[in-house]
Amino acid sequence: MSVTRRALAPLLLLSMTAALAACGGGDDPAPDAAATTAPAAASPSAEPTPSPTPEPEVLSLTQEQVDAALLTADDLGDGWIVDTVSGMDLLGDDTDDDDRTVEPPECSALMEAMEGMADDEPTATGVVQLAAESAPQVVAQRIETIADTDVAELAGIEGVISACPTVRETAADGAVLEMALETFDVPQVGDGAVGVAASTQGLTLHFVFVAVGDQHVTLAALGLDPAAIGELASTAVDRIESAA
Repeated sequence: MSVTRRALAPLLLLSMTAALAACGGGDDPAPDAAATTAPAAASPSAEPTPSPTPEPEVLSLTQEQVDAALLTADDLGDGWIVDTVSGMDLLGDDTDDDDRTVEPPECSALMEAMEGMADDEPTATGVVQLAAESAPQVVAQRIETIADTDVAELAGIEGVISACPTVRETAADGAVLEMALETFDVPQVGDGAVGVAASTQGLTLHFVFVAVGDQHVTLAALGLDPAAIGELASTAVDRIESAA
């Protein structure tokens, strides 16, 4: 599910009124030449037409800019490297939604959001996964540029969580995954952000979904506390805005 901002021009309603004064003649004799004639009624001046409000420019990154905006090991500090050691793929997206079943069915949209299954094809995509050398900590990030989608979909994720405190997913090969889901507070960076914690088999994976212009940013972290991944979301937005 793609989440970005749709820029809408404001609807301007213009109304104008005019008043006309009417003068009528009487039967009195015409005034002499010395009499001054009454001044003509002043025409009402036309109200100026306001200029249309320009639509805000939407931040939309190219592939080169997306690549430059991805988090680096330096953003996480000493001891972090590009992940070649964990054997994990936190943001794997090679699962086709037709090959699995999700219960309850209304939770499918949330699962797709976690896996980056956008309804519209991204014009640019970048993925990176980083790992701590000395601790079981992994962070993954995906940035997708998808034009003309709606940031309101972020709020929809929170709504789905209330209907999906637990999710059961059955893959095409019969493997079953059960998760407990809940939201957690994250900084409201970019155009909006929502945090989701997914717990299964004793592990908790924290997701943060952020909208920044036409960019849908997904962060996933294992072994980090919610505050730390919230700070990473702020760093991710800073990098995106700097890359533009």
